[in-house]
Amino acid sequence: FPVTIANLKFLVTELLPFVRSQYVTDKESGHNYLAGSSMGGLISLYGWMEYPEIFEGAACFSTHWPLGFDAKTSQASVFLNYLGKFIPAPTRRRLYMDTGDQELDALYLPSQSQADSIFLQAGYTPRQYRSLVAAGHRHHELDWARRLPEAFRFLMGTGVEQSSQGNKNL
Repeated sequence: FPVTIANLKFLVTELLPFVRSQYVTDKESGHNYLAGSSMGGLISLYGWMEYPEIFEGAACFSTHWPLGFDAKTSQASVFLNYLGKFIPAPTRRRLYMDTGDQELDALYLPSQSQADSIFLQAGYTPRQYRSLVAAGHRHHELDWARRLPEAFRFLMGTGVEQSSQGNKNL
């Protein structure tokens, strides 16, 4: 996990400024997004929280809540406690989260449900937060690729009225 935080810091403090200095880009914070799967989903959530001035949205696929490689000895409560204490206030920013219900992803469902509750208690609406369970999907790149269009539609602001509660099954 610390290596991933170092990578995020590199992205924000070195890579993004370099790209902006070398290429024509839209420098508005509302045009930067993070996306990742598994541990990448967790670090995308963390980056979205820690750098609100940089990232308007994030997509977190099959977020690896256990914070390690042994899903049976979960440390999810550590990150969920952090989320509960430091959750950003609801704004125009958006967060998309999902998980499958098969194999390793099935172990994420209780922690994802707790995260959903934290966001709802903090006042996030279906326009700002979407959490989905993809029936029959696994912890696998092919399944994440199938869910990517939904995440993009949500983050870019199209298709947000599809769910009145912000949470649904795919």
